[in-house]
Amino acid sequence: MIFLGNPASFHLETWRQIYRLCNRQVNVLYSVHPLKGTFATENLVSTRGKMLSYIALGLRLRALPADTLLHAHGASGYGLSAMLSGRSYIATVYGSEILRPHGFAYSRMVDAVLRNASAITVTSADAKARIVRKSPTVGMKTHYFHTGLDTQQTALIRRSGAHGSGETLKIMLLRNTAAHYRTREVLVAVAQAIGDQKNKRVIVPLGNGDETYFNDLRREFNDSRFIFIDRPCDHQEYMQMMSDSDVCINFPVSDQTSATLLEALYFDRVVVTNRLASYADLTSVVEKTGDWFFVDSDDQLTSRITQAIARAEKPQEGVRKGRDLISEHFSIERASCLFNEILEELR
Repeated sequence: MIFLGNPASFHLETWRQIYRLCNRQVNVLYSVHPLKGTFATENLVSTRGKMLSYIALGLRLRALPADTLLHAHGASGYGLSAMLSGRSYIATVYGSEILRPHGFAYSRMVDAVLRNASAITVTSADAKARIVRKSPTVGMKTHYFHTGLDTQQTALIRRSGAHGSGETLKIMLLRNTAAHYRTREVLVAVAQAIGDQKNKRVIVPLGNGDETYFNDLRREFNDSRFIFIDRPCDHQEYMQMMSDSDVCINFPVSDQTSATLLEALYFDRVVVTNRLASYADLTSVVEKTGDWFFVDSDDQLTSRITQAIARAEKPQEGVRKGRDLISEHFSIERASCLFNEILEELR
């Protein structure tokens, strides 16, 4: 198995662990993004323009043996490379936004990538339903399960501090800084919710986001309360920041059930998130915790953040359930069992 993906994505290591649990090692990566040295063999294929790079990668992959199996992380970029390679491939769809109506050429490309894949994985029922509506035939080879959390890794994270009356309360934006994740809308709402309170800090990670958008926001919210992290963080560092935060905010235009939301559940953070159809499974689980505030319309965002801050400032009572809920519903072991069945079918 060979991975096609962005080395900076946390998803790649999760998938490598799933393969390990299936008794298969993935040591080779091809990418159009900067390499990080986390795979034994890494190959960079980059030309002018991201789309041309994906095409060039696909053509280079044609030199691989005919029986090579690829795993493309993302359908609209690396999926195109996999399709152009002429090799068999698994396509993993991470964002259901690619399944929404787009321009004619883009939509036809995504349709072709999915149609030619040997198998497709998605992490939400909503994403699978969209694929089935587009093509019942493609839907038959689409497998829905969440990749889950590696609780052995998350268990290594220890909260390094706790807030209290008069101490700093940390609010973290969970997603990459990008217009699709509505970072500006979140920052406007947070600024309204915290007013001029100096004991609040807002953590804004760039992640794999839009640097121009990020820098525009840093200039707009030039205030000591807003901490802009202008570099990609490794997964352990990112989880540590989440664990050390008190309120986590997630407000994308569209999304599958993100692993960061599962991590927030595991760490028992107070969460503000919109109620997307693709979150249905997660929603039914987290409603048992009492620490998740759902935004049902955009004009509720500020009030929900205000409520979440008030909740985070109260002494916590009772037994927290996050870790048990993750183990029961969203473990990586469960995902590996389901994925192993797919691998067996592809033999």
